[in-house]
Amino acid sequence: ELGQHKAALTAWRNVLRLSPHRADEWLGDETALEALAQPEPAYTAYRAALRVGGLDETPARWAAERVRALAP
Repeated sequence: ELGQHKAALTAWRNVLRLSPHRADEWLGDETALEALAQPEPAYTAYRAALRVGGLDETPARWAAERVRALAP
């Protein structure tokens, strides 16, 4: 499972290089980061998703909840 999360993180990073202004792409990145027990980068990625904007209500609420949960 750890290998799958690492592979997912690599894939999301590649996607983000191509479309850094898509909030939904940031959600995949931060989910992989959390699964890999990397809360600080996940926090930063959730904040980026919210900053970029354009998320539907449910994903935006979820990202905001994760920001609060992971806040230093």
